[in-house]
Amino acid sequence: EITYGDWSSDVCSSDLWSVAGGGISVRLATARDHGPILALLDVLAGEEHARDPGHFSERVAELTSAQLDVLLARADDLHLVAEVEGIVAGYLRAWRYELGGAGGISLMRVRPAVHVQIMVTSAAFRRRGIGRALLERVVAWARAAGAEDVTLNVASGNAGAQRFYEAVGFGPAAHFLR
Repeated sequence: EITYGDWSSDVCSSDLWSVAGGGISVRLATARDHGPILALLDVLAGEEHARDPGHFSERVAELTSAQLDVLLARADDLHLVAEVEGIVAGYLRAWRYELGGAGGISLMRVRPAVHVQIMVTSAAFRRRGIGRALLERVVAWARAAGAEDVTLNVASGNAGAQRFYEAVGFGPAAHFLR
């Protein structure tokens, strides 16, 4: 697994919720997005399972509407959906945290950061700017919150995702062994 960080591109729009171009709009996820989010998570789980069956499940664990409501209400979380012509085509979940804090012992300077836990785009809408639009919004949110870093993890066997994240300005920051 590779952690990517150090966003270097200045591609953020000033309006967090503006239409991103190409008919893409990005907005906060709501409870009414439960079905589309679950469908996108199932797609992601299936793709990751195919790459690494020992590490990923074939389907996402059942997520109830009540559980999603709890996640959506968390103050340090950001849940975004990208829509194209009213269809939810992408989903992103990120949260704020302190980078460098390792249970009280760390040689790293502790600093505010945002971690992108999940980003998925519907196969029917890939290569249309949805991933970039979602990342622009999360980076803008991170900057507004005073975060110094935006991080995400990519499986070492997911070369396509690695190329995408590098193309939009992220670079490898760490490698994890298991």
